[in-house]
Amino acid sequence: MPPKQANIQLADWQLAFVEQFISDKKRRTRLVASAGMGKTTVACYAAHEVLRRQGNDYALVVSHHRALAEHWRRSAETDNLVLGTSVDDLRAGKATGLVVTSHNLHTSDLGREILALGEDTSFLVIVDEAHDAYPALDEYVGQILAANEQSRVLGLFTPYQETKAGEWSTDVDAEYFFQPSVIALPESRVEVARLSPSHSVLQSLLYRPGGLDELHWRQFEKLIAELLEADGYTVELMEGTKDGGVDVIAVKDQGPLGLFKTLWQAKKKNPGNKVGLSVIRELADTRNEFGASKAFIVTSTYLTRDAIKRIQRDCYQLGKLDRDDLNKWISQVLYGPHG
Repeated sequence: MPPKQANIQLADWQLAFVEQFISDKKRRTRLVASAGMGKTTVACYAAHEVLRRQGNDYALVVSHHRALAEHWRRSAETDNLVLGTSVDDLRAGKATGLVVTSHNLHTSDLGREILALGEDTSFLVIVDEAHDAYPALDEYVGQILAANEQSRVLGLFTPYQETKAGEWSTDVDAEYFFQPSVIALPESRVEVARLSPSHSVLQSLLYRPGGLDELHWRQFEKLIAELLEADGYTVELMEGTKDGGVDVIAVKDQGPLGLFKTLWQAKKKNPGNKVGLSVIRELADTRNEFGASKAFIVTSTYLTRDAIKRIQRDCYQLGKLDRDDLNKWISQVLYGPHG
């Protein structure tokens, strides 16, 4: 499945890196860039161009979190990269690469299947936040490079992060920096916002423990949408108002069981303020109006006793995620069921 012409416009400093990366043909490359500089975008574009212009067979993106792996899959579509999740996707011509977590590479058959392709297949391996990779990836990536002399690896790093011994080799052939000062230029600010989709609400919570209380109410709504997308729903994020109503519509195809349509109302409240019964009554009416299978209230705090009783009474039509439930959901999406 050859890659199509990429349709994204990069900033000058991003294009300069891609051209240098391609012309250098170094096997181990490190790209260091601050958050917001567009590492995901530029890496996807670089992968597309390596496959298109230099004939490498596939891209392999490795992330240390499930949610970020899913984000890479969506972001790659902008550059006409199709990242699958199995070797069968490659063999069937359904994908131009794979996106996996470092955990899956070490614990599932997928990791062994990728290595088995090594002698006859060249990969451009992109390791996201390589300094945080767990389990360590240096040995695994080394096996891919040893199997095929055309394979290459691009490690993405955040400045000022120390690499733990054994997690990632400091023996690289080339190293590039995106200067943080570029982001401060007035003419760059709009481009940075457009070119850095990886700075999602869910990703930001990785670096802000207890960050739910710091979110704006609109960010809270976007967080719910991102969690649902990570769980396989097709999501529509509504326009966003403070007046209540439906914030997210999410549909999941249950195969022979049909479509499961859900409504989500996000209540970002100050600590100590609970969601009351009147909100749940309104939610029940909204579910009926939209003809949804079930409606959920999601809050950064908790529900009153009466609100919980109403949801328990109508548990087949209504559901809730309070602060504790939401934190568990975030943890499961980011780290997996055993994280």
